[in-house]
Amino acid sequence: ISQEEARELYQQYFWTPVHGDDLPGPVALIVFDMAVNSGVKTAVRRLQYVLNNYQAVDVDGIMGPKTLAAVQGVYRQYKNIFLGEFLNSRREYYGDLIRKNPSQGIFARGWNNRINKLVVAVTGNNWTG
Repeated sequence: ISQEEARELYQQYFWTPVHGDDLPGPVALIVFDMAVNSGVKTAVRRLQYVLNNYQAVDVDGIMGPKTLAAVQGVYRQYKNIFLGEFLNSRREYYGDLIRKNPSQGIFARGWNNRINKLVVAVTGNNWTG
């Protein structure tokens, strides 16, 4: 598979379904990364779960207009706090997977490294969105 083919697959199966172009940059990166790692519905549900700390949205795994509007408003008002909660929620998600199935513990280091790299990416860039 060529790099261009891989790019097209990521666009079609992950970026477009999570509406990456409609999200603030750091949120898009976190949701996209989780979609690749855990599936689109799981990534969107996790986002919705965290959004519910700020305003009520359905946790249905669908990136619809209400979820998109909630993300825009919450991110605008709480930016770094929201990003931190979203990343911590991912850590909780992976911890829950391991508690339910201890054999998944072999992936813990990789999952934590992945989240640590996201922390650097979303805090180390000058995002405009």
